[in-house]
Amino acid sequence: NKSKNKSKSKNKQKDTREGNDEDIDGDKTCNPILVLNQCPAGMVDQSKLVPGESLVELGRKSLQELRPYGVTERNAESILDVYERYVAESRQVLSGLERKDPQWHVLWKKTRQWSVDEFHDIYKWFGARFDHDFCESECSEESRKLVTEYYDKGVLEMSEGAVGCRLDDQGLGFCMLLKSDGSSLYATKDLVLAKRKFDQYKVDYSIYVVDAAQSLHFKQVFAVLKKMGYSQAEKCFHLPYGLVILSSGKMSTRMGNVILFQQLKQLLCDEINAKFFDRLKATGKLFSSDHEDDVSSLDDTSLESKKKLSCKKKSRAVEQQPWSEQELKDAERAISVGCIRYGMLNHDTNKDIVFDLQKWTLSTGDTGIRIYVCCKVLFFKMIWSETLRK
Repeated sequence: NKSKNKSKSKNKQKDTREGNDEDIDGDKTCNPILVLNQCPAGMVDQSKLVPGESLVELGRKSLQELRPYGVTERNAESILDVYERYVAESRQVLSGLERKDPQWHVLWKKTRQWSVDEFHDIYKWFGARFDHDFCESECSEESRKLVTEYYDKGVLEMSEGAVGCRLDDQGLGFCMLLKSDGSSLYATKDLVLAKRKFDQYKVDYSIYVVDAAQSLHFKQVFAVLKKMGYSQAEKCFHLPYGLVILSSGKMSTRMGNVILFQQLKQLLCDEINAKFFDRLKATGKLFSSDHEDDVSSLDDTSLESKKKLSCKKKSRAVEQQPWSEQELKDAERAISVGCIRYGMLNHDTNKDIVFDLQKWTLSTGDTGIRIYVCCKVLFFKMIWSETLRK
């Protein structure tokens, strides 16, 4: 999972959280690396793995689902046994990553790049753009030095071997910044990221677009920044949002009920094609040729009627032009993006977002498609009125 983080300025920056040091339980950064490094030769064909899809599912997929990856009746039991060991060894991998051990660091960079590339493709499809990516790993060493500096200054304190900031006076408890084993946490890196964005990019203020479950986290981070004497903390703002869930309930990688983006995109395109474009692809036209405007009521002797008739003929000529395959794809994308954007925005930010493919793609009711059509109608009416005036 990634959280993005926008700063209001000429540039946009994204906080790319490719691994969580505080919560590596074998399901995030380490297991995919272990899969690639330790899986017996020939058991999994890496050429058939799709970058961007979750490799952690390899060990949990059913035998039938694993067959496309090269797993057979003969080796299925073996690969599952190997996977069980991955969970216990994930901490060893994390330790190696902290030390930048080449054995693990090379594979980590490879799998991280898969995720980064996939996210860039997603943002491009949505029409979003970021000028800079902040990678959490780039802040690890600097964040430890920052904690040590402010511990020596007396701003931070030690509690049960861990270093953090006491925020009881604000009702925020103890914000841990370094665990007893010296490992850093998200909060540790967020302190450095905040300083970088204001110092390096001179942003006016920074908006953290992260789910509502992290509200306490950001309250603590901003409070620690203030205690460190960083005045720009007043310009940091957390914009929360609810989790995206299915109509059947919360998504979970462990339960296997997760919709990956490429799957979502295909589902949307299929649904939109079935509802709107199948006939167009069959006929190659926007409307059937036997559909005519009723212009019999127009008074051809009046100048206004002639203008209206001319506009209708021009409009019909444009509508009757065949659609190219690229135009259909562009329309599919525009409608799909509209469905997702409005479906996401049409919710209270503190409530979960229930994804319902059937409802989000309706052409009636409170949906992105209906609003899009209404806007297009108003736009054409405005153009029509302007043409008649001329």
